[in-house]
Amino acid sequence: MDIEFAVELTLIVMIILFSKNKQGSQADVSQRLVEYAQRLEKNESTLRDEFGKSREETNKSAK
Repeated sequence: MDIEFAVELTLIVMIILFSKNKQGSQADVSQRLVEYAQRLEKNESTLRDEFGKSREETNKSAK
């Protein structure tokens, strides 16, 4: 995942969570952001692994 895209997406999610949280607590928003960041890191790691595997397969095919 493109880092700039991930940062933009994170900011959008933060704005949405803060705007919807008028009745909720700040701790709840913080917890949601932590959970979102963890999912984002996991997805980024998965994508890197898949791209790596794809490169390896492409290299094997090219040889």
